[in-house]
Amino acid sequence: MVRRVLRSAVCVFAATTVGACGLTLSGELGGDPSNDGGLEDRSVSEGSVDGPLVTDEASVESGTDAAIDAGPYGTRVKSGLVALYEMQEGAGSTLNDTSGFGTPLPATFASATDVSWVKGGVSALNNNLASTAAGTKVSQAVKGTNEVSVEVWAKFTSTPLIQYARLVTFSTTGDNYNIAVTSKQTEFWFYLLTDFPVGSETLVTPSGIMHFVGTFKGGVKSFYVNGALKVAITQTGTLATWSDTHPLSFFNSQAKDRPMFPGELHLVALYSRALSAAEIAQNYAAGPNP
Repeated sequence: MVRRVLRSAVCVFAATTVGACGLTLSGELGGDPSNDGGLEDRSVSEGSVDGPLVTDEASVESGTDAAIDAGPYGTRVKSGLVALYEMQEGAGSTLNDTSGFGTPLPATFASATDVSWVKGGVSALNNNLASTAAGTKVSQAVKGTNEVSVEVWAKFTSTPLIQYARLVTFSTTGDNYNIAVTSKQTEFWFYLLTDFPVGSETLVTPSGIMHFVGTFKGGVKSFYVNGALKVAITQTGTLATWSDTHPLSFFNSQAKDRPMFPGELHLVALYSRALSAAEIAQNYAAGPNP
């Protein structure tokens, strides 16, 4: 049996035209890296996605007890954490993995001249990125649970780009990913490698440092903005096809085949389980730099 592997995306945006998101709801994934994330442009109307739209947070995740990591700004969820980048180094060219899970997986820039440290965060310069070695500890943990959460605190500092820019991506190229959070103008996307494609969209207005969390569990993929559920999609498929050799990259894919994200990253975290709505609200309340 030949298994077709496709990628899916949830788009969160502040545009008036849904078609600008370039959702692919069925068929093959476009492979042209110059075509906005490699997805076909297709206008989509509300309700046309595969599977029902879930709008009740309780129907997505009921909440669980979790260990917490205390900090001066509040408490963060620690249970299931497999990679954490707090962007607090303030100097040098390395973003340290402070999760405490397995062997640390630091991300490095090519040189210190590629980095601009800001209060509580970091920006990339000269169309560069920070990248890790193979993120095997992350992919193995995620495949073991068939659940995942990716959390990003980020801020635009210049005019958003027309093409899709990667805030964080677990990939080698823009199209060859396990998971990614991306932006195009004022659109925000949550990409996830599964067996079947599905997409949806909602509206937000980017402002200041924003909190994004994408989760997958039990056939439901959800995207939260600033602690609130914006969209949840039912879908079939598993995370078993994730690559163990992909690196984690920040600001761009390792191949640099997309524009650099024009902004700041203040925190990135990955979990090998789907955070509940209550836990996402807890991390949002803790702030970007606990």
